[in-house]
Amino acid sequence: GSGIESHFLYFNSEESETHSASMDALKPAAEEFKGKTLFVFVPETESRVMSYFDLSADDLPAAVLVSMGEGDMKKFGFSKELTADNIKAHVAAFHAGELKPTLKSEEIPDENDGPVTTVVGKSFNDVVLDEEKDVFVKFYAPWC
Repeated sequence: GSGIESHFLYFNSEESETHSASMDALKPAAEEFKGKTLFVFVPETESRVMSYFDLSADDLPAAVLVSMGEGDMKKFGFSKELTADNIKAHVAAFHAGELKPTLKSEEIPDENDGPVTTVVGKSFNDVVLDEEKDVFVKFYAPWC
């Protein structure tokens, strides 16, 4: 491998009217972060990669920053317009340690004050890792 553990993945169709402008926006960021972050175009025809990142053609154009370090992959979603300034700011924030990984999660339940608390990815740290409480967690996956 290249030894570069962060990758900015850009997903789109080469035929899309937004593709050329998006590629132009990526170039200055790729130059600025050369040696630190790889910038990769993933065409929509790469259906397995698209599926892995939970993307469909309706989501395009899309981008995600991926960190391959520390023995696992972390995804840092990118939801802003694909401009050079936005891309540079996102990648700079990642390298400064200012971004939080994107986790799959259901929304936190509106009502959750019964004898059993439902914990989802977005509430896990606040509920389970609260040092003021004794917590027992039962992990349940309805698809199993």
